[in-house]
Amino acid sequence: MRLTLILFLFMTLQTVHSLEVAIIGGGAAGLAATRVFARNGFHPTVLEKDSAVGGVWRHTPGDSTRPMYKGLRTNLPREIMAYREFSWGSGSGKSYVTHKQVLEYLKRYSNHFDLEQYICYDSKVTQLTVLSNGDDDDWPRIRLDWRSRNEKLSKIFDAVCICNGHYAQPSSPSIAGMDTFTGRVLHSVEYDDPTEFEGQTVLCIGARASGSDLAREISQHAQHVYLSDSTAEKQATLGKLTLVPRTIAMNDDNRVEFGNNCPVSPQVDTVIFCSGYDYSFPFINEKSNLPLVTGRRRVMPLYKQLWHAKRPSVSFLG
Repeated sequence: MRLTLILFLFMTLQTVHSLEVAIIGGGAAGLAATRVFARNGFHPTVLEKDSAVGGVWRHTPGDSTRPMYKGLRTNLPREIMAYREFSWGSGSGKSYVTHKQVLEYLKRYSNHFDLEQYICYDSKVTQLTVLSNGDDDDWPRIRLDWRSRNEKLSKIFDAVCICNGHYAQPSSPSIAGMDTFTGRVLHSVEYDDPTEFEGQTVLCIGARASGSDLAREISQHAQHVYLSDSTAEKQATLGKLTLVPRTIAMNDDNRVEFGNNCPVSPQVDTVIFCSGYDYSFPFINEKSNLPLVTGRRRVMPLYKQLWHAKRPSVSFLG
């Protein structure tokens, strides 16, 4: 629906001149945008910073900057995740697939619709600048600067779709006393293999999708895992995994204090923040001529959570 709205507006403007459209990112959202633009007669330029498609679904062992981890399976069935016009395929495989299977699906999608022709790999966007004459400029053009294999490139586009995802800027809450903790502290983006926590007592802060999954995996190897959930009212233990309320503070001797008068105060070896990510657009700054506020897991000002409210030639997908 969102891509249809974008195209309706773009097709209306196309009567003036042939539009140059850029798409930042070659992951799931970027590929979908590329397909829809190409299907409607456009020739988009896709700027992908990595050397292959897939975005966040590309797992690289030991890479602490990517959120994929060794044992990840999707928390949505593949039947729901599939693009409408490209089925996952027949077979009796599991509905909840691995990251490798998702990546293979995205590659098949790209190859099936010949999307490779539009993608510029190893192209990291460094600057987005809106070329506007003021608030009366209803559809300003945008200049993008990027690096491609040590070469600096620049081009002006009529519209830009930002599809760079939201798993690049880890977010961690402030916990009293964490500065005195002598154990290991990491964010879930750095996690990959549960065996490295063998025999440890581990605290996972955040009990949504990633936190619950990491706690489950790690509990198969650790001495004990505590999963801190801000919505939990009291502790509950199943095997080597204990659900506890919100983490309040880190006390002396690496002992953790939980809320709701929780009587449990374990001494932990490792703290993993499973607290999500903030939106990050490193190519948008004070030089961009694009007022943008990020924080609290949202981007403003956007119309329909899609177009920039003051610069509608810039849209945010995914």
